Amino acid sequence: MTEKASAEVRLDFQADFRIITEQALVRMGVGLDPADAENAVYLLFANARRRIEARPYRVDEANGLVCPAHLAAGYAALKSELERGIDVTVRLSRTTKDAPHEDMMFNDWGVQHFHLGIRDLQGNVPRTNPILFAVVRDDVAHCIGFFKHGAWAEIEVLESLQRNWPYLMEHARYKGSMASQNYSDEERSRLRKLGGNVSNTINGVVYGAVGGGYTAAKTSMAAHWEADRAIIAVSDYEKHVRENVAAYVKQIEDLGRIAGTPPRFRFWVNEDGNACAMELTAEVNFILGPFRR
Repeated sequence: MTEKASAEVRLDFQADFRIITEQALVRMGVGLDPADAENAVYLLFANARRRIEARPYRVDEANGLVCPAHLAAGYAALKSELERGIDVTVRLSRTTKDAPHEDMMFNDWGVQHFHLGIRDLQGNVPRTNPILFAVVRDDVAHCIGFFKHGAWAEIEVLESLQRNWPYLMEHARYKGSMASQNYSDEERSRLRKLGGNVSNTINGVVYGAVGGGYTAAKTSMAAHWEADRAIIAVSDYEKHVRENVAAYVKQIEDLGRIAGTPPRFRFWVNEDGNACAMELTAEVNFILGPFRR
């Protein structure tokens, strides 16, 4: 293959990734506002973060957890659904599927809330009060406690989390010297509404944002980091293919196939989470490396 042909290779992995992103949002049931089109990658990761993948989880309860009697049947149903890997999206906030919605407690503390009504024939769940606060991490649903709807900034939530599962907060613990931070629940709520990140002192230990925190625009910092890493990874894979296109064309020829003139590659992600590039004329696929989505 000539150097000229190598230079003329046709690929636009960012455009391909944009299509992948929009298709994923459609599958999630998230409508993409044309005005937010440039924000699509962030919306994908933000929505994926606050959903719970439908797969089996072990349910772990905080010591002394007592479910209100009128919610016992709904709580038992939720635990069964989690353990059996049933989709529990209907038990989360109604705004979970709204693209612009930001769950500030989740962004700040990584804590989600579940409604504990009994599913109707259509599978819908009535809203309840109180609600269950929990952290779902890896294959475990950590049930923190039952709180009134609107208790999004009560320090008791973090106190219970640290008492029962301190390792879930370790990544946010300040390792150096840090002055003790003491805010009232009302102050914490007001600062959060203003987009201000605050640290919290639990049993003498100072913690930052357990859930990654949020920007001044109240969007998820963790989702922005994930989106940025994905965009950078796509660019790096495109650069790699451009710089090694001759080697890829030789592999195609070794298979007895003929690449396009110039070669044309499309970026995609396989079901194993690997980034791939397909040469469209020869229809030969190459696995480039790992990719989260």
